[in-house]
Amino acid sequence: MQTYFIRHSSQLNISELTRQKLWDERRIAIHYPKDLDGELQSVDNNSLNFDDYCGVAKSVMKRFQALGREGGYVCAQYYGQSDLLLGTIVPNSKVKLIHGTWGSSERHAVLKTLQLVDTKLLQSTEYSVIAASRPQQGTISRWHAIGDGIAALIENRKVQLSWKTLSPQRQEVGCSEFLRLPDALNFGLPQLKSLLLPVGKTLKDVDLIGIASDGKRIFAQVTYSNILEVAWKVKRLHQFVSSKKSHVILFCNCDAHSVKEGVHIFPVQQVFKTLNGQAWGRKFLRG
Repeated sequence: MQTYFIRHSSQLNISELTRQKLWDERRIAIHYPKDLDGELQSVDNNSLNFDDYCGVAKSVMKRFQALGREGGYVCAQYYGQSDLLLGTIVPNSKVKLIHGTWGSSERHAVLKTLQLVDTKLLQSTEYSVIAASRPQQGTISRWHAIGDGIAALIENRKVQLSWKTLSPQRQEVGCSEFLRLPDALNFGLPQLKSLLLPVGKTLKDVDLIGIASDGKRIFAQVTYSNILEVAWKVKRLHQFVSSKKSHVILFCNCDAHSVKEGVHIFPVQQVFKTLNGQAWGRKFLRG
């Protein structure tokens, strides 16, 4: 089944009592009260047919109906709650109307809801890594980047560790932590002593900029793609090559460490193996 992320933000425009009812009953909900013409009538639009809505409302209704029909794993965020709610939508679940009150007035609210089962709470101390990979926009979104992570948490099983299950941002952090280890020198790479800028928020062609133990700058790019697919990245990195001033690295999916025109090409598989060999590294990989 697919994994979904849903936000019950303040824009849901329902009263605190109504929002608490959703939380207590472990339901996810959407609130699109306008009619097919995008107009607000005297009562909320209570149709369960997505063709009776327009624009974004139609798209969200269609996705909500698909979730009920196909089932899925859900991570839900509720305005006013510090924990995330995880659970499963059973395939062929019916969308149910729940009645409440608008948050901005005493107007009657009609919400379309689905029932979560096998629920569990995820506290803020536990979900910092998950939070970073959440879809940034939208009421309800398919969450491809999380992979099997939410399903594993709901089903109380461990995800098999692998490099490809990490988000691109965490792969970048993983490579920076690998470069801090003495192992980096043993592999013929520079050892990172300090980052100069936050990982991933540097230059267009570089994910890591730091200072090596020999005082030179480190410029590194991280990708999971095969080296044959990213030969152009090597060319982009040539601008940073200087035998006296810098070390330049491309971490990618390749067979072995090599140096091409001043650029170290290093396998991410070796980064994973090295981190997985450390107790703290395994905790990092699991997040």
